[in-house]
Amino acid sequence: MYIAIPDSFMSADYPAPMQDDTFINGLNSLINTPIVSYESSEPTSTITIPVTIKHEPPDTASSYSDTSNEYDIQMKTIPAKPKPKRKAINNYNCDYLKLAKEFISSLDWNDKLFDSTFDKCYCPKCYSTKLPDVTQAGEGEYVIPREWARIGLRVDEAFQEEQDIWNRWIVTFHGTTIIAAKSILSHRHFCLPGDTLIDGSVLGIRKGHIPGKQQIYTSPTIAYSSLPGYSPKYEYYSTKTRRIYDVQIVLQCRQKLDALGIQGETVGAGSKRLCQFIPNDRIEYFTKARAALVPYGLLVRLV
Repeated sequence: MYIAIPDSFMSADYPAPMQDDTFINGLNSLINTPIVSYESSEPTSTITIPVTIKHEPPDTASSYSDTSNEYDIQMKTIPAKPKPKRKAINNYNCDYLKLAKEFISSLDWNDKLFDSTFDKCYCPKCYSTKLPDVTQAGEGEYVIPREWARIGLRVDEAFQEEQDIWNRWIVTFHGTTIIAAKSILSHRHFCLPGDTLIDGSVLGIRKGHIPGKQQIYTSPTIAYSSLPGYSPKYEYYSTKTRRIYDVQIVLQCRQKLDALGIQGETVGAGSKRLCQFIPNDRIEYFTKARAALVPYGLLVRLV
């Protein structure tokens, strides 16, 4: 340990050899001064440091006598401030979220694919009708996926910080199958038409899309991404509720805005409005940039 002595004590006002106890008295005052530190919730330990201060006369003829003062200085060790983490938003008492988690558990996927930090439920109990349907997220509008439950996915920390995806990238949705979703999450990137999926099948081009276009399709609204052509229904029997449900899954993503194209619906909706917040002529996004699309939630709907 080092004790910092102010320059004032070493100035011309206290030349050596000293003729009085001014220096020692000043140092005593410094030692007895409280040490100011920030408050921390982390446990601290106390270190007691014995300090012996001797002062000797400049010569034997001096009126000084050989003396020494001993002090015990108690200082708290202050832990480094922990790196801030994204706070978990969990609905532990929500039966709907628990049911969604039960379904995901039944798929027997690797637990390391998930991150409960991003868990969120949008059922009527957890997300009131009084709350907004559209909010701001990143550099775009975010249409809330009402009646869905989000199971958080693990996102590479270095990538999310490097690209600042939470502040800059927009929210989009990608309807998919269970097999394709597992391939996307396991390989840590989206699949393009022609890619071989984890079960050995080849990803084809969905009906309605232009043949030969090797692109990934997303939407700013889950109303479009959850259409049967994108998100097929699966039958699931819950051992807890003893009921059979129709289940759909959709990937919730952050997507780089300047790396995508925008076009109208390709499902033959005609004059039928598919989403009350997004017009049909701007409801489908497409991109070839796999790295510009990051899933952070697996949305589940059970009816």
